[in-house]
Amino acid sequence: MKDQSIRYRFGKYEKLCSQKQIDFLFRQGKWEHGKTMKAVYCLLDTNTPSLPAILISVPKRSFKKAVLRNRIRRRIREAYRLNKQLIAETVVKSGKQLIAAFIFSLQNEEDYHVIEEDMKKLLQRIALRVSKRKSG
Repeated sequence: MKDQSIRYRFGKYEKLCSQKQIDFLFRQGKWEHGKTMKAVYCLLDTNTPSLPAILISVPKRSFKKAVLRNRIRRRIREAYRLNKQLIAETVVKSGKQLIAAFIFSLQNEEDYHVIEEDMKKLLQRIALRVSKRKSG
């Protein structure tokens, strides 16, 4: 299939790297809270609709060892990669670009399945807000 929104990849174009956009996201973004993580998201006006760009953060204050931070980051990235179709189609139809950050908020490591369920719920809530904003 040639539709980008259903590919199970996580390429460079889906990673939020611009410091300007990251600053704007944390200043102007809307927050959603889940069981294991918080999400902040913002819609940007663009000429061409594109897939969401995300940032994943695991606080060093909670997890001193890089091995644990990297493991949690990999779990969040994988959960997003497998479930991004829940939000990608809504964002592409809106004609805007979504930028988002997922911040792990627990003090202990969590199982992948718990992270994935939380990611699904957060993505569904964000998609609902984006579709309401588009129609309303």
